[in-house]
Amino acid sequence: MTIAITIMLDWGGAWAWERDLNENSGVGPNIASDTWWSGPVDIPEKLVADFCAWQRKFEVQNIPEFDLNCEEFHEDGLNLCKQLRPHLPSEIRLFFEFCDEVASEEDWNPENSVWLYEIMPDTLIRPIVVVEEMKRLRPSMFR
Repeated sequence: MTIAITIMLDWGGAWAWERDLNENSGVGPNIASDTWWSGPVDIPEKLVADFCAWQRKFEVQNIPEFDLNCEEFHEDGLNLCKQLRPHLPSEIRLFFEFCDEVASEEDWNPENSVWLYEIMPDTLIRPIVVVEEMKRLRPSMFR
């Protein structure tokens, strides 16, 4: 069993998911949302609060007065992942995923809209840009 944690925003406060990489189960069940974390290991409460605050910025992005700088926002997410990495055992893989904004769901194309990074145990960030590797890691996106 190879456990992967994926930091990926979703509506309703969700921001982290856990799955066995040997199974084709998308990102797996949600393990963190709004104000809580139920991942495989404990992490500092301040880090959970920082992830939750970052996620709330995503929730309010559709408010006209709120101007979300996507590049800065995703950089903040990667920095939070780098803070999370030392709290996870090295055998747990940590990924950060985000989607570019698209005009509509019909325009969404996983080959050019999804960005995935792996945060290595030494906190180096490895971009995953090869479509074949994305297909192996997230096969449900290519059905």
